[in-house]
Amino acid sequence: MGFRQWVVHNLWSVLFITGYLTQKGQENSEDGRERYRLLIPNREIRSLFISQIQVWFQDKKG
Repeated sequence: MGFRQWVVHNLWSVLFITGYLTQKGQENSEDGRERYRLLIPNREIRSLFISQIQVWFQDKKG
């Protein structure tokens, strides 16, 4: 796992553990790994996600 993948993986874990994401469901992928559906629990956190966290993942061009 590369550094960026490690950072992204840990970010989702921190957001989930702290309650900024909640588990909505679970399924198994084709490779047999468990996948979890995550939900942003309320408007305030959704607003934070849109204004801050999505920006971190946008590619900067130019």
